[in-house]
Amino acid sequence: MKNTVFHTLALLVTSFDLVATVKVVVVGAGTSGLAAARTLTDTWDTDENGGPLELTVLEAGTRIGGRTWTLNASEAGAAWNTAGALGAPTDMGASWIHGSTSTHPITKIATALGLATGSGLVRTRDNLAELRLCTAGKTSACSEPNNDEFTAYENLLSQAQESAEDSDTDISLWQALSGLSSSGQNRESKLFQYHLATGAEFNTAGPVTQLSAWNYDDDSQYSGTELVWAQGYKVMYEALQSGAVRVNDGSSTLQVAAVASASRQPILVTYNKRVTSVTYSSTGVVLTTADGSTYNADYVIITIPLGVLKSTDASSRVTFSPALPPATANGISQLGFGNVVKIALLFPTVWWPTGTHYYGLAQAGTDRGLFTYFLNVHALSTKPVLMTFALGASADTAEGMSNAAVWTQIRANLVKIFPRSVTVPTTAPQMIRSTWRANPLAKGAYTYVAVGTSKNTITAAFGGNVGGRLFFAGEHTSAAYRGTVHGAFQTGQVRTPRTSPHLPRISHTYLPFTSPSPPFVPAQVAARAVKACSA
Repeated sequence: MKNTVFHTLALLVTSFDLVATVKVVVVGAGTSGLAAARTLTDTWDTDENGGPLELTVLEAGTRIGGRTWTLNASEAGAAWNTAGALGAPTDMGASWIHGSTSTHPITKIATALGLATGSGLVRTRDNLAELRLCTAGKTSACSEPNNDEFTAYENLLSQAQESAEDSDTDISLWQALSGLSSSGQNRESKLFQYHLATGAEFNTAGPVTQLSAWNYDDDSQYSGTELVWAQGYKVMYEALQSGAVRVNDGSSTLQVAAVASASRQPILVTYNKRVTSVTYSSTGVVLTTADGSTYNADYVIITIPLGVLKSTDASSRVTFSPALPPATANGISQLGFGNVVKIALLFPTVWWPTGTHYYGLAQAGTDRGLFTYFLNVHALSTKPVLMTFALGASADTAEGMSNAAVWTQIRANLVKIFPRSVTVPTTAPQMIRSTWRANPLAKGAYTYVAVGTSKNTITAAFGGNVGGRLFFAGEHTSAAYRGTVHGAFQTGQVRTPRTSPHLPRISHTYLPFTSPSPPFVPAQVAARAVKACSA
């Protein structure tokens, strides 16, 4: 009798060991990683794909979201929680839904969650009426200028690109601007440099001295409004992880639907698993993590930020064996990965004029992007918060500054922006700041097209798969929408092995059955939506 029982158990174990599974590992639980995992979970067809899906999501850090990061109470601090200022004021990564329309992928997620402008989403106003041009020492409210010189800024950029096209080789946008003028503006003009910082350098996260004059703006844009999440971007990435929304497979027009609580399929994420090596062959992939763990997979979706892929630091680097193909390796090496610093300032009360959404300080020089652009978060959330930015080359400078030095510079700029009738506090407010460049899991904010590269570099590097086993996703792999959350989301959908139209059918293999493990722009706000002030 005992032998019969053991024999039966042995047969059961054997049958479970021979369950036909397809192992897919997603590396990274940011927007693209969650999009990939959500798509696989919601659309996997066992018959079509050769067996049931065995999905593992590895996250190097302790949270989901990547470079979309809404700070919670413990991260932001007690003062922010007491003030009820968590949410939009504490988004340290992406803030905006850029160009929101009914067809925008991120807007579709918000709509499925029952959110709309005025109800969960807040529109930032970027029309000419928001612009003010002040002179230093002005003691009354600034008047609307007759000309904000934004047209001159655009004309100069167009001239620069036309001039650069006559060159045999690509040059930097800054170099291409040399000697050009429009309506009295040139590359040294204060107002032009203000628009340069809050426009080209903010949009791309790259210093103008490194942006490709030929191709820095060869990406695409949605043509709708600029929206922020009232409760922060966590609403989106938590919905993707929890299964509060369901998506289709990414091979056609995106469809997003709300899912009742009882029917949700959450994505299980394994945290503190920084992948350090990827070994791939025709038979599969082996991943090794910093803690010595190994994971075997049939397919791997790699959503590691470009900054980390470029890194040689021991705390960040990832090695591939065999080495990645030249097109992929060259793309990683040659594309730029820039930085943007966001600093949120929580004051005891609102002391500034509250009608305008943006304030700015027009000044020339290397510090043109150092805390010269302010978002009036009070206009969006009613909280006594201003947010400012360090852009272009100033971003890395700002990361190295102490809090005291940061406040000293910010206050000096605010004094210049507002009339003397407005008293800028001397006491430093509560401050939270991003440090994406120093973060070993990011090494920067988002991707730009550097001199000598273009969107074709991105397509060549990441548009296909590597060895039929590795798929790269993330904002840096989106030729059309690099540097954006929607670009990250879309690549997460289409770079999955079950949806890529360029791959052969996934083969049926018998693999050991294992249970799933238990559980960052980036802003592209219109540069004219500002209150500008001559230094």
